[in-house]
Amino acid sequence: MVFKTKIHGGPGCGKTYYLKEIYRDFIKEGYKPEDITVLTFRKNVADDLISAIKPYTKLDEKEVKKHVGTFHSICLRLLGNPYVIDSDDLKVFDDSYGYNFSKRNSGAEESTRSGNLLDLYTWLKNTCTPVEHWRRYPGSDKIILPSNQIKKCFERYEKYKKHLKGIDYSDMLQNVLNQKIPLDTPILMIDEFQDLTVQMNQVFNMWVETCKYVYIAGDPNQSIYGFFGGSPDFFTKWEAEEIVLDETFRLPEPIKNYSQDLLKCNKMTAPEMKAVKTDSKVIIRAYYEAKE
Repeated sequence: MVFKTKIHGGPGCGKTYYLKEIYRDFIKEGYKPEDITVLTFRKNVADDLISAIKPYTKLDEKEVKKHVGTFHSICLRLLGNPYVIDSDDLKVFDDSYGYNFSKRNSGAEESTRSGNLLDLYTWLKNTCTPVEHWRRYPGSDKIILPSNQIKKCFERYEKYKKHLKGIDYSDMLQNVLNQKIPLDTPILMIDEFQDLTVQMNQVFNMWVETCKYVYIAGDPNQSIYGFFGGSPDFFTKWEAEEIVLDETFRLPEPIKNYSQDLLKCNKMTAPEMKAVKTDSKVIIRAYYEAKE
């Protein structure tokens, strides 16, 4: 039996702090750091998790990172830390076939409109979209390579990676899925769950089957990676005991009220929550025009 819990709270409600306290309680109960995986999507959030959890482990940061980090870092470890191809490898591939894999856009959102072949390849993996439907990529109109060569290009890229005995960023998750590699801890915690991509959610659902305790924390209204395949539905539709954190320690009351009014205008909902009282006029003037 898997004990499932999801923690729902708006900005500044202490979702990360709540997970940290759960982690502490498991350690007090006799579980070891190597029994608990804590992860998230973004590296900066993962760094915050590592800093918050490290005091409870009595381990150095390198050891903590074995079980606390991003989806990609945990998957890479489960795969045995294989060689990850770098920009020099991509340049050699480009020079061999005249592609543009090595000229990659650095921004996540910009990458979905860049027209770069590796960005397209990664987007297909993140969204679990078959290569035959590559035109669904938001930047498909910027792809220079003729459409009848896209599939052949990616086949060559896969062959090239095998030749190097290496993987790329998107393979870290996909290979775990393909090889059906289970999580190696009985406890799984995920922060910022609303940011998960389709690919990450598939890994998550596979791992849940082998866990004893699963905790997720998130806020569907803070989902910002739709362009990358993320969806708040993964959080809202996951069936589990729900804990709602109903007080924000970050937002002044006028900001909280205004943001909830905006959500209502868009026919979206959010849990009612208390906010920081203030006598100052945080919002002087604001206009919002709802679309029909």
